[in-house]
Amino acid sequence: MAVKIVTDSTAYLPRSLLDEHGIEVVPLHVHFGTDDFTDGVNITPTEFFTMLENRPEHPTTSQPSPAAVMDIYERCGADGSAIVSIHLSSKLSGTLESARLASDQLPDVDVHLVRNDLPPIGVGLLSLEAAQAANSGASAESVVELVNDLGARTHVAFVVPTLEYLRRGGRIGGAQAFVGSILSFKPVLHVQDGQVEPVVRVRSFTKARRALVDYVRERAPNGLQSISVMHVGADDMYAALEADIKREFDVSTALLPEIEMGPVIATHTGRGAFGVTFIANP
Repeated sequence: MAVKIVTDSTAYLPRSLLDEHGIEVVPLHVHFGTDDFTDGVNITPTEFFTMLENRPEHPTTSQPSPAAVMDIYERCGADGSAIVSIHLSSKLSGTLESARLASDQLPDVDVHLVRNDLPPIGVGLLSLEAAQAANSGASAESVVELVNDLGARTHVAFVVPTLEYLRRGGRIGGAQAFVGSILSFKPVLHVQDGQVEPVVRVRSFTKARRALVDYVRERAPNGLQSISVMHVGADDMYAALEADIKREFDVSTALLPEIEMGPVIATHTGRGAFGVTFIANP
């Protein structure tokens, strides 16, 4: 029996990789007042940044409805395929709960939910690994076991120009400790146990890139299984950080295409954020 992979739009994988590996995406939503936009469907990053920087209200994000998830599960399971559904941490979003409710309504569809505190963006790398295993004939149970194993070795670290958007969105976590002393600093953050936490603060973006390289080295002492550089409307920082990664590590088979984060993540970071997501070798 075939196994199909479903993830959500916080994976932000390039369309080419989604199509190549047959990964289905459930989009989250962004709201400006009463205006509802579907992530990756009816709003472009440029349109989003214009509204973010000019509209008086701060946007909010929301998980997909159980009905929207059900539609994808029914389509994927129509041929009898099993489904492995991989979503970001329940501490950051209600997407996993929507997936659970959808699964409960479809007793004839074989859905396997990965219940782990997976970081946003990191679910993209994990979904790729899951799809490769599924397409090689692994069972749904084996794919879930693989994702849980890799999830413990998956890391996300990033730099934001300001903590204001994380504060407004209520996702600031332990990085609250940096608020009030950040005027001349660039905060380096990571997602740990499903929450945003501080790593270090530095005085320039050049030092922030160095801190990210050090972060990768410390958490991947045996090398990298996969890594991608991510950014929110920060092409220059993306290019510089990718060059740093290529220079510092052997990524001949590990480096994946850039991940340009869209509106759901940008709501909490603002324009100019950049970082890395990677799976360390055991």
